[in-house]
Amino acid sequence: MSHSNGARPRKTSRALFPPTSLFTSDKSPSQNKLLTYRRHKEQQKRLHQLLIDQALKAYHVSMEEKRNREPIPPIPELPSTMRSELKQQTENYLFLKECVLRNPIAPIQRQWLVSMLTLVPQSLMEGKDRQPLVEKLLVEIMEEYEKSMRRFVVQNILIKPDIKGLEDEEEVPLPSLPIGLDFSSPWHKSFTQAKSKILSKLHILHPTMISLLDFGYTAFFDFLLMDFSSLRLKEPIDCESLKTDVSLSCYKAEEKILVTWYQKVINLFTQNEALNSVKLDQLDSFYNCVAVLMSNQVKDLLTRTVEAYVNLFDPEDRNGPPLFKMELTLGDQKIEFYPSLQDLEEGILCIANHIGQTLQNIQTVHSWLTGDTATLDTELPEHVLEWATSTLKKRIRDNLEGPKKYFEKYVEKYGWLVDGTAQARIERFEAEEHSFDEYTALIDEFFTHKKEILSLPEVAYFPMIYLNSEDLKQGLASSANTFAKVLMDRIVANYREENEKICREFEAIKECALKVPETTEEMVETVAHIEKVKDKDIKDLLLRIKKYSQQLFYFLDNFLFDPEDIALNATVQLWPKRIDSIFDEHDDLIEKSKRKGEQELMQKHEKLVMDLEKLTLWMDSTFMELNREKMETEVDEFYRKIYKMSRFFQQKQKKMQQEKGKTTHAKLEEKRGETKANPIIAMGTSVLEQIKDFKENIPTVTVFCNPGMKACHWEQIHLIQIQDIIDEGLKVQVQWLYLEPIFSSEDIMQQMPEEGLLFQTVDRHWKDIMKHCAKDPKVLVVTSLVGLLEKLQNSNELPDKIMKGLNTYLEKKRLFFPRFIFLSSDEILEILSETKDPLRVQPHLKECFEGIAKLDFLPNLDIKAMYSSEGKHVELISNISTSEARGPVEKWLIQVEDVMLKTIRDVIARSRIAYIETERKRWVLEWPGQVVLCVSQMFWTSEVPEVLCNGPKSLKDYYDTLQLQLNDVVELVGKLSKQTRTTLCALVTTDVHARDVIRDTIESGNYLSHVSENVGEWQKICDSKEPQSFPLPEPLNNTLSELQKIIILRCLRPDKIVPAITTFITDNLGKKFVEPPPFDLAKSYLDSHSTVPLIFVLSPGADPMTSLLKLANDREMAGDKFQFISLAQGQGPIATQMIEEGMEKGTWVCLQNCRLAVSWMPMLEKICEEFSNDRCHPDFRLWLTSCPSPKFPVTILQNGLKMTTEPPIGLRLNLLQSFLSHPISDPTFFAGCPEKELVESDKEKLLFGVCFFHALVQERRKFGPLGWNIPYSEINYSCLLFQLFINEYSKVPFEAISYLTGECNHGGRVTGDWDRCLLLTMLDDFYNPDIIENPHYTFSLRGQYFAPPKGTYEDYIEFIKHLPFSQRLEVFGLHENVDISEDLQQTKILFESLLLTQGKGTQGTSGDDDSTLYEIADDILNKLPNDFDVESCLNKYPVRYEESMNTVLVQEIERFNSLIRTIRVILINLKKAIKGLVVVDAELEGLCCSLLIGQVPEKWANHSYPSVKPLGSYSLDFLERLKFLQDWYELGKPAAFWLSGFYFTSFLTAAMQNYARKHKIPIDLLGYEFQVIPQDTADTPPEDGVYIHGLFLDGAHWDRIKRMFTEQCPKLAFDAMPIMWIKPTVKSEVKKSNAYICPLYKTSEHKGVLSTTGHSTNFVIALTLNTDKPIQHWIKQGVVLLCQLDD
Repeated sequence: MSHSNGARPRKTSRALFPPTSLFTSDKSPSQNKLLTYRRHKEQQKRLHQLLIDQALKAYHVSMEEKRNREPIPPIPELPSTMRSELKQQTENYLFLKECVLRNPIAPIQRQWLVSMLTLVPQSLMEGKDRQPLVEKLLVEIMEEYEKSMRRFVVQNILIKPDIKGLEDEEEVPLPSLPIGLDFSSPWHKSFTQAKSKILSKLHILHPTMISLLDFGYTAFFDFLLMDFSSLRLKEPIDCESLKTDVSLSCYKAEEKILVTWYQKVINLFTQNEALNSVKLDQLDSFYNCVAVLMSNQVKDLLTRTVEAYVNLFDPEDRNGPPLFKMELTLGDQKIEFYPSLQDLEEGILCIANHIGQTLQNIQTVHSWLTGDTATLDTELPEHVLEWATSTLKKRIRDNLEGPKKYFEKYVEKYGWLVDGTAQARIERFEAEEHSFDEYTALIDEFFTHKKEILSLPEVAYFPMIYLNSEDLKQGLASSANTFAKVLMDRIVANYREENEKICREFEAIKECALKVPETTEEMVETVAHIEKVKDKDIKDLLLRIKKYSQQLFYFLDNFLFDPEDIALNATVQLWPKRIDSIFDEHDDLIEKSKRKGEQELMQKHEKLVMDLEKLTLWMDSTFMELNREKMETEVDEFYRKIYKMSRFFQQKQKKMQQEKGKTTHAKLEEKRGETKANPIIAMGTSVLEQIKDFKENIPTVTVFCNPGMKACHWEQIHLIQIQDIIDEGLKVQVQWLYLEPIFSSEDIMQQMPEEGLLFQTVDRHWKDIMKHCAKDPKVLVVTSLVGLLEKLQNSNELPDKIMKGLNTYLEKKRLFFPRFIFLSSDEILEILSETKDPLRVQPHLKECFEGIAKLDFLPNLDIKAMYSSEGKHVELISNISTSEARGPVEKWLIQVEDVMLKTIRDVIARSRIAYIETERKRWVLEWPGQVVLCVSQMFWTSEVPEVLCNGPKSLKDYYDTLQLQLNDVVELVGKLSKQTRTTLCALVTTDVHARDVIRDTIESGNYLSHVSENVGEWQKICDSKEPQSFPLPEPLNNTLSELQKIIILRCLRPDKIVPAITTFITDNLGKKFVEPPPFDLAKSYLDSHSTVPLIFVLSPGADPMTSLLKLANDREMAGDKFQFISLAQGQGPIATQMIEEGMEKGTWVCLQNCRLAVSWMPMLEKICEEFSNDRCHPDFRLWLTSCPSPKFPVTILQNGLKMTTEPPIGLRLNLLQSFLSHPISDPTFFAGCPEKELVESDKEKLLFGVCFFHALVQERRKFGPLGWNIPYSEINYSCLLFQLFINEYSKVPFEAISYLTGECNHGGRVTGDWDRCLLLTMLDDFYNPDIIENPHYTFSLRGQYFAPPKGTYEDYIEFIKHLPFSQRLEVFGLHENVDISEDLQQTKILFESLLLTQGKGTQGTSGDDDSTLYEIADDILNKLPNDFDVESCLNKYPVRYEESMNTVLVQEIERFNSLIRTIRVILINLKKAIKGLVVVDAELEGLCCSLLIGQVPEKWANHSYPSVKPLGSYSLDFLERLKFLQDWYELGKPAAFWLSGFYFTSFLTAAMQNYARKHKIPIDLLGYEFQVIPQDTADTPPEDGVYIHGLFLDGAHWDRIKRMFTEQCPKLAFDAMPIMWIKPTVKSEVKKSNAYICPLYKTSEHKGVLSTTGHSTNFVIALTLNTDKPIQHWIKQGVVLLCQLDD
């Protein structure tokens, strides 16, 4: 049997020669004949190909031999004496023979091969491996034929000479002709005889043998001793187990074979017919044949089993080899495999050998029948075992390469832990001097290795090996832990020793402090020593305790203390508190000693007093009896006496020294500096200094000894001091009560050491004071403590520093973990005070993470899952270790946030897959509620666009599908959990909405078709000036509700939404809901009460003080009865005093601008809470004014009476407010002066005119920059001023009141020149004689507005009420296009306000925002060019006198470089922040918000040119500016400059400077002339000046034919201007004209910072443009030029 693994030939004999049976079916004879012919032709063709292939093969072999044959060396010419004849004959024969053999031989004829194949029975052509065998036999036949033919040719052509040496040449004899095959004579008889002989001798053809073959084939064709394929499906096994399994399987297989196959064989031969036709003399040979046949069958079974076993390890088998269990273990200081690789290989080979030893004891049939013991020869052939062994060895080696490398990595990385390297390192480290931090660093290194080792995978999977490393991991981790423990024990011992030392020092201090002094000297020494201890030693000890406390925190995390150590630690930590009580005892002890000493001193004092009883000085008088003059005289006298005495002793000492001379001893003392001062002189000098100090107190005595001072004054002074002490004490108490729970936490003390020390100081002072209070709690006694006030004041300074540090600390925590912003400071501190207990975070999780109610902690405090508010349990994708943070809570909270998001994404991803694979009504019950809602909406969102693309029918089918889904969900509602019911209710809501949207979409298709049929009607609506009143095409006009019509209007004309909604509300609710009622302060007052504050909620421009003062006057509360103050820093105490006086005396108090006194608001809240009928006078009122502010106390708002005045909208409401407000509403003011009857009617018209003018001023504000650059307002002073001039002059002084109103009153508040010009232009329409003289004078072209004739005040009110609610733009002098932009702005404000009423709701964060921001940043950075090369630009465009534009280019490039760098740096930092490489600060957060909503970030704007474009347009505009400068640099100065491309700092100046230098004219004599060129491009620059382009006209249209501007085209707000020529000209030569002076602004905002020139920084230059209308028309219309638009 061949065991070759080589590839077999592609064409088999079956393919070459199909069996006849395939072509001899039940077909007709003609068909069979045709098929036979075809088969014959096919055989001929394939045989021919086979012959050709064989011939080509022989040819290639011969040619290859010829190429590889070494050249025959030339035969040397030998002398004739050396060349014999025999030698020549031999050479000639061999040469000729070689030539004959090389001649080609004709191949065997195909017919012969065909004839041979036809003689082979078809049954022998079929079967396993028969086809390759036939091919092989045919090839052998052809090769043998060729060899025989070559031999035949040689033997027939050449005669081998009889020469010595040729007799040994191999010569195969030619095949002899077959004997007895003389076909010329009959051969049938001899053939029959031969056949019979063969049948009698060849037992293999016996029928019994055929049955025997069938038994073997049936039993063994698909049978193996063991099913090895199942090994791949089993769990990993060890080699020994496999050996056992194979042994058992082989044993069972052998039993089965003996019971089945062998038993059948025995039964076969026990039958009589088994030996039919077998003669007795042939029985042995017959049974031998049986034995051989059975042996071959068993050998084949064993061979196939071994092959199957070997093939298990075939690397090309996709299923892979079986997995063997192996372990990496820790032996004697080394890492090794168990079992060893050698043992594994031997075990695998042993299994192959064991298979070969199976079925070796099977009896032959003959021995079984005869009772003999002979057995079958079933031993495996040697070559099979050799093949199996070599193959298995190679494949085992290949499969063990991976485990070996894995083993080597372990040895390389961790072998040093067990081979003695680590031990040597520890010994060296301990022998050296190292700090605590160095020890902990090395310990942490070993702990890190331990953690790293334990985190390694327990099992490594390889193609053949299941490698378990758990024992090795535990051993290595134990080694690392042992080394760490050695180091830990060392530093713990040092720590214990230091603690004991600290305790000993404290005990020594205690012993000294509590020792009773026996003498005064000893007491003084003890007190001094204890003071030194307090000042220095205690601080040193506290620093040491703090130092070792920090070490203690490390030990608490990494070491388990013994009870003795714990007690020692507690003792050390408690000593700072215990020492205070010891010091208190010391103080008491010293106090007792002092009292004892005082008693002794008193006795001496009494004795001294007895000696001084005869002396009477002023010192003996009572304090109140002191006389300053007498006291001063006596003190001066005493001073003179002491001075004289001192001088006497000084002179005496000097004289003694002179007489005595300087002795050697004196010289030595002087030299050493040890000359002692005279004690008498020193005492005199000291007394003189004390007298000087005392004399400074004499003026104080004069004051206090004044007879006017009464006892009540002394008492009041004392009470004031007591009150100060109490106030300061309460402040300290409040601060201490707040801070004490915080700093009682060791964690807080550790994290805030500096603030902790400050608090300990406050804590010690406060407890000292409280101990003093506890001794005698009477106020007078407590406050009599010397220095108490100063001590309290000092204590109040420290908490401010502590709170500042505390706030900084909390802000850092919030910055590190932004979700802390949802917690109060107290809640954060509660968490941070117990960092060792992660469970303390549980109560606050819901506020930090809205979706997480609590976390699921493992016993080791690792987090494995989270719970929702509804109790849904979700496993995290990975556990979170809280211990790794080693204290800081925020570290693992950030992990919670990160893992939570990843878990949610994972759950959503898995649920999306499950949604497709699971029935929906079952799916909704299997996943968390939020996931169900989210994924349902995701699929709906993705399905809808696809359905819409497929047409109406698909839309209808999808609607039916949604309805079925909804019905399925509704059916589920029943006996469900509360959580599931909540989910289903929400899902039903969303499903209903989704279904209804599809339904509405289907229905809207009819509307769309209707629109397409009535395009003309819809166009009329779009073009209408009042589309809100225009009827819709039928049948929509009758079928739709008013609200639905407004929705359609929102789509067609959003600018008319506000008037449409106004009409809708008026029709349905009434007019009062759209017209704010006039402000009635008197009515509000009637609803008030003395205990209820009255609050003015201010709107922009509103000031209620005038009305309030008038009300106070009307209520007789003016003057001293009305106090008001504007709150600011330091005004709180004054306001408090005002309120207290008002409550007592019944006056009014008004506190203005409460929002500015944020720090005092809590005090105001407390004061208002204490309001009561008993404390408040009935007439008392507290008035408060404030703009809306989150700092304003909520309780005051809730309990107070709130009032507000909304700014009126529209001319009518403005006029009405003016006439209903002071002073016009005052009858005295409106009546005017009776003696001026001639001007009464004039006065009323003028009054109406000035009110109308003010209304126009107010209303123009809503048109934005086209109305005013800055909104202005004021009316009261104008009316009063107006009345003053009317009363003083007989005729109306129009010029005076115009100047005072336009330039002083309103004009004083109008800071821009262009706004002042507009103001005066508008005022001319009202302050002119026509308003009085012309009865038909109107304020608008349509005549809708005019001054009414003389009437009563009520007549004017009624006239105003009948004016139109809304007004046309022509009354303002504005174009109708302005209304569109104003209305769009109002619509935007309305919708934004509506959204605000819905509340903010809950917003979650999405990873999509990060990807969007990253894409935006990437996109801008990719488009952003490199910085301009300033140096190269300077070289190419140097500073030249005659060309200032070079300087302009360089300056602009430098500015744009700054902007480019700013944008680049910010975006790079943003990308880093998204990746988590940098912390997101407030600046980056603002940047993110701006980018997401499409706004230019503030940081960019600060470095940028002015622009109000959104981000996308700004980016394109910015790149265009850069391209403009780049083109200038590369191509030279442009013919026409893009004016918007500059920063506007020097371009126009440079143009004028070039002209001045060219024509040598002083630049200050030059001005500009302007000319519009009727073209959009220019090829050449002008000779003088510059061409500019890129401007836009706002408020008018430029007529290019007439070359002047005219009225705007409808709905076209802006018009692009052609090229303009700015030409410098001498000012005196500039032509005067009536052209309109048009301002040019950088942006449409117009406004900016007011510069010193009186213009806004947004202003560029004023240009003159031709027009055929009065310039007043364009001034009112607000016509301007812009450098850029907002889009």
